[in-house]
Amino acid sequence: MQILPEYLYYLTPSIKLEKILKRGLVPKIPYSGSMIPPRIYFSENIEKLENLSKSFYKNTLIKNWVLLKIDITKTSDNFRLYKDYRTDDGFYTMDNIAPDIIEVLKEINF
Repeated sequence: MQILPEYLYYLTPSIKLEKILKRGLVPKIPYSGSMIPPRIYFSENIEKLENLSKSFYKNTLIKNWVLLKIDITKTSDNFRLYKDYRTDDGFYTMDNIAPDIIEVLKEINF
């Protein structure tokens, strides 16, 4: 039996924050033409996401990012969370994340 973390973290461009705080997180197809079903990817490692934001900045030139904290303990009973075995600290879901369990943890600006 897998023990799930209490909190997971999500990185997004700041421009999307208002919409996320209003609607929550909605699964998306990872990239155009992907055969993977729509998902939301998370990490339990804040430092790795901070480093990932640097890489995203270099690739996209988007300067402003937000690190979100998701309280997994407040999800519904039918919420399904899966371990992303491609990473040692990743998870994903195909379920929506309600806005009331999302908190802004940190702004990252370049």
